[in-house]
Amino acid sequence: MKMIAVLTLPGLLIAFSTCSFADTVDRSKATDHWVDQCVASAVLGDVIVGIDQALALEDRPASDVRPAPAEAVLPVPRGTDVARDDNLWGEGVIWSEARMTIGRALALGATGLDGRDTSEVVRVKYPKVVMVRDETVPYEPLVKEIDFLDEYGRLKKVLPLQRNIPEKQSHARVVLSENRQYICVNTPYEEGPKDLLKIESCVFDTDGNLIWKARHGLDTVKLSPNGRYFVGENGECGGQCSIKMYGENGKIAEIRRGIREKTERGDSGFRIAFSSDGSYFALITETIVRDKSLGSFVDRLRAHLVVVRENGEELWRREDISSAWRGIGPTVSILEDGTIKVVTYEPDEHMYYFDKEGHELGPR
Repeated sequence: MKMIAVLTLPGLLIAFSTCSFADTVDRSKATDHWVDQCVASAVLGDVIVGIDQALALEDRPASDVRPAPAEAVLPVPRGTDVARDDNLWGEGVIWSEARMTIGRALALGATGLDGRDTSEVVRVKYPKVVMVRDETVPYEPLVKEIDFLDEYGRLKKVLPLQRNIPEKQSHARVVLSENRQYICVNTPYEEGPKDLLKIESCVFDTDGNLIWKARHGLDTVKLSPNGRYFVGENGECGGQCSIKMYGENGKIAEIRRGIREKTERGDSGFRIAFSSDGSYFALITETIVRDKSLGSFVDRLRAHLVVVRENGEELWRREDISSAWRGIGPTVSILEDGTIKVVTYEPDEHMYYFDKEGHELGPR
């Protein structure tokens, strides 16, 4: 027979659906998991999955119960000029997923769902955080504000960015963690020595909550995937600086660069890769070397590999991992299994693999 299943929780109205009941089904199973499914699926005034579907999920192995892929994408609010920058890993939008009826999704601008039952519930991808471009500075990828939205496109919170120190063109910069789970807003608040800026970095989650902040003098920062620290370099010492780590309690550590020789005349940035959980990272540092072997001074990059825990403890390092004559430095990445991969390009391309403890692994 058919009947209506209705579930209400304090402060929350769960919509209803018709459900088929069979006398042989043990309804005692439709308890916690059914409530979980309802809470996950609920949207005010919309239809959710039936109880039999929840029971079917209950009978499957836990490893098989995975969220279905999103079937539609909701657009960024109309008229929003989205910022794009390498520090934002491309487009300045952080996406999330929600469940709603096709009717609601179509009303919000979703495409590709035409012709289907408007009461059917689907997973949709929606813009949860949007970095709005500062259109007053057309030639720089600057962010004017950060908008935090709910799944219906309603604005929950706006974080305006400080444009500049008075009378200085010193704009705030936004950096995302590579997994797009954390946002670091770097705002100049004071001019320091040698026209360098003092920066306040504030780390937020994707709901717009401030997690921690720190003040420093770093030029650029890279934010860890767990949001607990960032790594950066400053120019206060004319290209002869160590690399620094900062967390909620201030500076965590300074990371020593590679070997020094009289022919070395400065540093040339760094490349970094974080483990997926942010518990450690691998860093390639480079120093610029002047070489007379060709009868004249020639710039050469000498690269060093350093691996560091999130608490600032250096695990190991490999000095002079490459020496690039034409300025093509090595790259570093950390694979899904935690293996550290380094690719050097001169004189020929070569790949090195290391485990977290520094043991070199065989080729892959």
